[in-house]
Amino acid sequence: MNSQQVVMLGLVVVIGAVAGYTIFSRQADAPEVPEATPESAVELTIRAPDRDPANWDLSRIPGDAKPLRDFKTEKGVRVQVLEEGKGKPVHLGRPIDLRVELYLLTGTKIQNDVARGIVFGQRRPGLEGLMDGLVDIRPYERRRILVPNELAHGSRTIGQAPPHADLVYEVRWIYFQITELREGMGKEAKDGSSVKVFYRGTLEDGTVFDETKAGEPATFALKKGGVIDGFRIGIKGMKEGGERRIWIPGHMAYKEMGRRPKIGPWANLIFVVELLQVLD
Repeated sequence: MNSQQVVMLGLVVVIGAVAGYTIFSRQADAPEVPEATPESAVELTIRAPDRDPANWDLSRIPGDAKPLRDFKTEKGVRVQVLEEGKGKPVHLGRPIDLRVELYLLTGTKIQNDVARGIVFGQRRPGLEGLMDGLVDIRPYERRRILVPNELAHGSRTIGQAPPHADLVYEVRWIYFQITELREGMGKEAKDGSSVKVFYRGTLEDGTVFDETKAGEPATFALKKGGVIDGFRIGIKGMKEGGERRIWIPGHMAYKEMGRRPKIGPWANLIFVVELLQVLD
């Protein structure tokens, strides 16, 4: 075996034999990084020729959303805001839940997961660039964050991210929220209660995936395993006659499995619920 073959074998081992550990130490439902044999593919997988993220070629990254805002942080991380958020920006020390998709510049997705309880500003190895790209993010905001390897894992192999890999994150701050539309005056729903309700469930784009019919309310038991967690928690504390809007992040709904045909993996759901009666 000559020296050139040794070098190529080393690259294949580094890039192709990584598995079982993700950026957030969670199992990801992403394909393994493929063996890259052409020199151009190896170069793209590992490191962009231009070190300024503003000049990176993103044509291989899935999705066609056009940035509403595009800026670069002082550390050199490029941030593209794809959907604006609502409410107050994140502050130091605030734990947040993030919907995370992570790509190499080849377009290979190496993570597709929910990272729960990420403390903004906390120093964590390999996440300096991501933290920098989350500055001033607001609830529900979706961002693409371009992180040079110098602000990611550097020369280390972490999960399916090869050494020296530049990374493209697509993140969204997912946020459970209850909005009171009408205060009830009757009996209060508690854990374990059976309730009779009218409801309408939609996706974020307004697609209706489920609703009760006029004059035909539904009855549910508010116990774990009886309904999705977000629905159960969202109705708890309501009083008869009340109405609520409940915004449920995917990890409190159908998670990675979804519910076909309308609810995809990790889909966020919106329910408007009217509590008619607490049965017990």
